[in-house]
Amino acid sequence: MGIGIATILMYKHLREQGYFNNFKSVIELGSQEIPFDKEQISQLVEDFFGYVLTEETPVTAKTLYKSMGLELYQCIDADGCHNALVFDLNKDIQQVYGFIEQFDLVTNHGTTEHCFDQYHCFMNIHNLCRAGGLMIHVLPIQGWINHGLYNYQPSFFYNLAAVNCYQIIKVYLSIYRPGDIFSYSIPKLIPYTEKVMDFLFFIDSEHTNMVMYVVLQKKWENTFSMPYDNHYINHSILPNYNEYLAQTENREQIPLVAPEFAKEYAKVGSDFFKITKIEEAYELYLKAVEMEPNNAKFNANMGSLCCYKSQLDVAIKYYYKAIEIDPTLAEAYCNLKSSFTSAR
Repeated sequence: MGIGIATILMYKHLREQGYFNNFKSVIELGSQEIPFDKEQISQLVEDFFGYVLTEETPVTAKTLYKSMGLELYQCIDADGCHNALVFDLNKDIQQVYGFIEQFDLVTNHGTTEHCFDQYHCFMNIHNLCRAGGLMIHVLPIQGWINHGLYNYQPSFFYNLAAVNCYQIIKVYLSIYRPGDIFSYSIPKLIPYTEKVMDFLFFIDSEHTNMVMYVVLQKKWENTFSMPYDNHYINHSILPNYNEYLAQTENREQIPLVAPEFAKEYAKVGSDFFKITKIEEAYELYLKAVEMEPNNAKFNANMGSLCCYKSQLDVAIKYYYKAIEIDPTLAEAYCNLKSSFTSAR
């Protein structure tokens, strides 16, 4: 198990966006390794976090988190490495080991897929995280044949978040395949949408290993609830399913996806546009506009995408909306004029 470059990049984004503000403690599921040499990790933490490693500083996960301001570090692993707490994650660690501490950050970098009892794993993660803290999962979603006991689905985490009132801060995908030129066109961290997933799946899916990065925020202190697959809830006559429905319906409504995710949809949409993947770009920008309807740039770019799709009437509406939001946006005026000319 290890913390890779894409994970460190994600940490950088989260830190810049203020999600680690006032965070002091972290616990990891798994005694994580850092698969870089001293020179590489030193450069990364200095560039990303402004932290300078001395010659005496060991290259460990604890060092990485310290560079981000998280001074208190612990980890859980059956191997006992890095002073790990030797707990069996298949069991309730509060009940079996009396461990009741809570942390600002709880990470699961490729650990729970190796545990059989998923219920206790995710209950332990929930209990380890304080209210307001983050839970970060980096787990296999496709490929990785015989790597562990499980691969995960995005719906697993959306259902988990819904019943436990987590806010979904980020959901990324990352593909791992030697020589894949797609990774040079699109950032390593790709915001998840079903459309993007469909597209990535067909990039030689037989040889593609894909990882999902999920960042969840625990909104308040509550008892862990087991999720059910929402595709089948309404068809069940089991009484506990009805209780589950009532429980989720009565929860205070919180946004499932953080607002700043819109900018990431737009960013990757622009990358798709550059390689003429118009449908994929359109789907991503549509999500961005839905999340930030008063973003002039998003509306203007949606107008351009509609032009490429020969939807000139729709494009004109987006351009008008962009100009209404920002009357100084010159590109919207130019593209609006071109759309009128083409529509004649």
